[in-house]
Amino acid sequence: MAHRTSAGHCCLAHVSTGGARAGIAVWALLAAGVTRFLPAPIGEPAAAGNENAGPGAWRHGGARPSYLISVGLGVGEGGLVAALPALLVALGRQPGAAGLLAAVLAAASAVGGLALSRLQARLPGTPTIQSACALILMSAVLLITALGPNVGFVVVGLVGGGLFIAPVNALRARALEQALPSRMRSEGYSIQYGANGLGVAAGSGLIAALVNMSPRIAITSALAVGAAAGVVAALLHRCGGGGVPRGDRNLV
Repeated sequence: MAHRTSAGHCCLAHVSTGGARAGIAVWALLAAGVTRFLPAPIGEPAAAGNENAGPGAWRHGGARPSYLISVGLGVGEGGLVAALPALLVALGRQPGAAGLLAAVLAAASAVGGLALSRLQARLPGTPTIQSACALILMSAVLLITALGPNVGFVVVGLVGGGLFIAPVNALRARALEQALPSRMRSEGYSIQYGANGLGVAAGSGLIAALVNMSPRIAITSALAVGAAAGVVAALLHRCGGGGVPRGDRNLV
């Protein structure tokens, strides 16, 4: 029995490691594809000599994709966590196990963050593209939780999708740092955190509106919004400086 348990643990470790590498590989390919086939960004971040000119952090076009990614992350992750108790009930399980599943999601996120610290230099694209692609992949993999027939699929989805949560957080912060001059960064980070909180509130509200219809539909809807935010953020970044006014594009 002890031998079987040990073998099972080793198998699980190999599956987890392989899954993490496969996820990172797909992420890198997606970021490379976006970088290759979409137009280059318009303009560059503000130079040090122009830091006192132009719009504030809220209106700064280069920062808008990062804010949008923050909203999408909040909707997707926050909505999923809010729906876990109802999903467990629908699967014939006790809703109290939702706390354990949320811990699994957090642990997977920590692993993803550690992996990013070693692999970020190898990823193609800018931090904005990287974070947008990570958000899209997070949403896609977490969708397994809504589509699977049992709790095992929920755990697999949480582990796989959770690997991308910390990277999204780290990369959106890095993207904002690059987009804003130093005098705007404190304001920008405050807006970014506020955008994430707004996303969590919106995701929870979406779940509350749809969960009685079906927890699966509710989770799918929240994750679809998160993925859509990632797509739009990537397009904003690559195709027009985030909608910044023409006269301000020298600041993006």
